[in-house]
Amino acid sequence: MARLVVASVTATFVAIDGEIDTGAIVLFVIGVAWLLGTGSLALRRGWNPTQARAVALVDVLIVIAAAVDTGGEDSMAIAALWLAPFAWTAVADAATARVMILIGAVGYLGLWMPEALGRGDGDPLTDLATFSAMYLGSTAIGLVALHLRGQTADRVTMLARARAALVREVGQVEHDERERLSMRLHDGPLQMVISARQDLEEFRDGDEEALELGIETLDQGIQALRAVMVDLYPDHETGADVRERFERIARRYEARGTFVVELELDDGLGGASDDMLVGMAGELVANVAKHAQASLVKISARIVNDRAVLEVADDGVGMTPAARLAAERDGHIGLRSLDRRVRAIGGQWRIRSAPGRGTIVRVELPR
Repeated sequence: MARLVVASVTATFVAIDGEIDTGAIVLFVIGVAWLLGTGSLALRRGWNPTQARAVALVDVLIVIAAAVDTGGEDSMAIAALWLAPFAWTAVADAATARVMILIGAVGYLGLWMPEALGRGDGDPLTDLATFSAMYLGSTAIGLVALHLRGQTADRVTMLARARAALVREVGQVEHDERERLSMRLHDGPLQMVISARQDLEEFRDGDEEALELGIETLDQGIQALRAVMVDLYPDHETGADVRERFERIARRYEARGTFVVELELDDGLGGASDDMLVGMAGELVANVAKHAQASLVKISARIVNDRAVLEVADDGVGMTPAARLAAERDGHIGLRSLDRRVRAIGGQWRIRSAPGRGTIVRVELPR
């Protein structure tokens, strides 16, 4: 659009001057073809810095050629150079635009000022001041536009990089979640099914008591699968709110006689981040049931300033940092998966544990 304005102004000044001959017409046709061709290229494919520099250089040469062909230093087409910085800052990078602005100023001085100084009439200094004021004003506006365009490009680049990082993070979180679910199914329901199958084989070989053991093991496997389903889709089927789902976690483990669960829940719970805390609490309590040998688990969920805070504390055997890293190397990725999910939404978490002194996990999520 900026280049079209400059071309229109140049053509208008040429027409006003009345210096239209065969050369001017040929130059006009070449200019229109150049403008349409490069404009079409920019709309369809864009252009790289080298192409932008070439376009800007040819633009200024066409304007100067139009001035030379229609009167040289007396041509009104020279005045089109006042607007040219708009075009160059629109199509070129910062360095190229500055060079083109300098070329335009030199072109004006080369075409017009020698004649003005040699005429002896009029005031050449006034003419120079007029051009300088107009040209510098146009240049200042163009450079501001160029700066804003650069800032926009930087923001677009930054957002593109952030989006790419987020996509990678989401992909890693999904991978960890699938791995965590696979490990949970392997360590729980699958092992129970394998054990029940062995009981049935023993029953087939004549052990009458093995049938009851197999049925009991299958019931446990069914309960474990239902627990996985509830964790995957916690409230789609039941319509339970956040508080009720925390209470369900407590009832589930207390019913098994695993340990006593104490709840401390804030009345303000219910947001999207609070909903995520329920799933994280379920995973942490499941880890306690598997590894901690605890008799008491305390679950606290509350709102602190603008963050949802979850704490799961147990009085179990505890662990050292080295033991936690060793567990991750052995394929237990629960805490690693938790870490990725918390960081992906701008939260933070920490764990405090020592052998024989239990474990406390604290999770903070933005609301």
